[in-house]
Formats: sequence, structure tokens, C-alpha cells
Amino acid sequence: MVMVTVTVQGEQLELRPFTDADVTDYYELVCDPAVAAPAGFTPAHSLTEAEFLLRQQSKLPQIFAIELVAEHKVIGSIGLYERITNAGEPATQEMDLGYMLNGRYWRRGIMTAAFVNYNNMVLKRCNCDG
Repeated sequence: MVMVTVTVQGEQLELRPFTDADVTDYYELVCDPAVAAPAGFTPAHSLTEAEFLLRQQSKLPQIFAIELVAEHKVIGSIGLYERITNAGEPATQEMDLGYMLNGRYWRRGIMTAAFVNYNNMVLKRCNCDG
């Protein structure tokens, strides 16, 4: 499923599944400590590490790449992740919203637009009222 949205600045975004072709953009994203630390992981130190992380992300159907359409560039991700309890066990029927955005694209309303679109998509899939 691909979802398209527009930011307040008129930038067109596409939410879509990750592909292997995204690895260079993904590496740029996950090697940045300012992005990795708040997202809860150690920055990737090589393209090989980024490829591994990307393969893990690609296995999760509820995680989407955020592509800036004008640049044909993946600049972030958004999705639901399984919540883990303090005891290290999966929390049944609980998810956390996770997201990350390349620092060069901060403060442009991109994540807000991506979240609104993602939220609408999730609500539609589960037939929930917003």
C-alpha cells in the first residue's frame, strides 16, 4: 500500500514499504546519532549494518518508508512497533508509534504530515473512529 500526502510547505511525501534499493538513503538516516539515539538504537557504522537494519524493517508490514517525492529520496520511517514490558516480554495488544526523520528535513512539517496520513491509514484498516 502506498499513501501520498502533502506537507504544509507543499512538499509531496509518499509512505510506502521499504525496498532493498533504499539502502543508501537508509544508511544516511541510521548513521546519524541525532536520529538513532531518540529512536532507541545505536547508529550504523557501515553500509553493511544499514543493510541489516533495513532487512529487519522490511519484515514489518506496519513500518513505512517516508519518501520525498521531488527528490526520490527516503528521508525517514514511521510505523507501529511491538511494545516491550519492563520485564523484557512483549506486551499483548500494545504497540508504540516509532518514527525517525533525516535531520536535514527537520522543522518542515514532514513528520506531522506523515503521522496524520499514517494515523488515517491505521484507523481505516481497523475500522476505528478517529
